[in-house]
Amino acid sequence: MKVNFLIGGAQKGGTTTLDSCLRAHPSVGMAKQKEVYFFDNDARFRGVTEVDYDAYHSAFSPEFSGRLLGEATPIYMYWYAAPRRVWEYNPAMKWILVLRNPIERAYSHWNME
Repeated sequence: MKVNFLIGGAQKGGTTTLDSCLRAHPSVGMAKQKEVYFFDNDARFRGVTEVDYDAYHSAFSPEFSGRLLGEATPIYMYWYAAPRRVWEYNPAMKWILVLRNPIERAYSHWNME
């Protein structure tokens, strides 16, 4: 089992909407919950020579066998060590980065608060 793609992006940028749409697609298996926070967890990678990906894979349902697997954790786009960790896990990983007009994003964030 290997996860095929990740969604990263800005808060209030549209990652939740994209995650929701992909969950409805029959060929895609998304993580059980949005925002797995695996590759940004420094403690998980500190001082280990071989990373245990079982915890990561447990975020996906076994019934997704044969589907494209993906997850949306927006902070991966900003976490310094995340891209290297993702590459070490799967060099063929595809990234979907969701960006938004900064003024509209800021207004949406302000409106949410």
